[in-house]
Amino acid sequence: MSIVTIENLTHANGGKVLYKNATLQINKGEHVALIGMNGVGKTTLLNIINGTVSADHINLNIHPKIKIGYLDQHQEVNLELTVLQYLRESYQKLFEREQQMENLYAEMANNYSEELLTKAIKIQDELTHQGFDTISKKIGLLVDGLGINLQLLEQTVGSLSGGQRAKVLLAKLLLNEDDFLLLDEPTNFLDIEQINWLAKFLQNYPSAFLLVSHDRNFINTTCNIIFDIDNYMITRYVGNFESFLEKKVYIIVNMNQHIQIKRN
Repeated sequence: MSIVTIENLTHANGGKVLYKNATLQINKGEHVALIGMNGVGKTTLLNIINGTVSADHINLNIHPKIKIGYLDQHQEVNLELTVLQYLRESYQKLFEREQQMENLYAEMANNYSEELLTKAIKIQDELTHQGFDTISKKIGLLVDGLGINLQLLEQTVGSLSGGQRAKVLLAKLLLNEDDFLLLDEPTNFLDIEQINWLAKFLQNYPSAFLLVSHDRNFINTTCNIIFDIDNYMITRYVGNFESFLEKKVYIIVNMNQHIQIKRN
């Protein structure tokens, strides 16, 4: 199933042409890397898909039922929240349901009724079904894997350094479990151990993502589709980064041989 389709993308940035009638299609569950020389428009394409940049011309079709998550290190957040409160926002509706359940039990302490008990039990079953009891474990997994110091959990988001905040934003994005992720340099501020952990996490990520990274090894281990931006167009290659390089070299060699034969 296609979740994002782009046709006839033409766009220039500051007078510099980035795309001419480019096309792109991303299917459900695909792990995609967007590659190309610096300045070809990789981040611009992420912003176009996310809706923060308007293309000069495009036919963009995003599946109406998917939720897109974007790693934006400049996004506005409530700086007064503690890190733990911010991360828990991913499960805000479940925490609200828990509070409703607790209110019912508190009401029953003063005025017991079977109706109130039935409502409370229904909410408890709902929370259990949606994995409410595993929230702390999920948060702990991301915090540990991305190297977020436990002492930071009680600090406000506004008190964090740039690197610490970037890790927290990435953790929050991954906790959201969106249907499609846009990841712009997610390994920034991570050390080798944390990069390896993130690579394994993304390998097993069930939903689709579109990744921009300068770390070729990271791309090679996380992505099974490569989109190559070259000459204002986007070419799709199936396979990891090593497979892409082999195919790209083969195409260039054969193209050069063809040109040489025509000249002779």
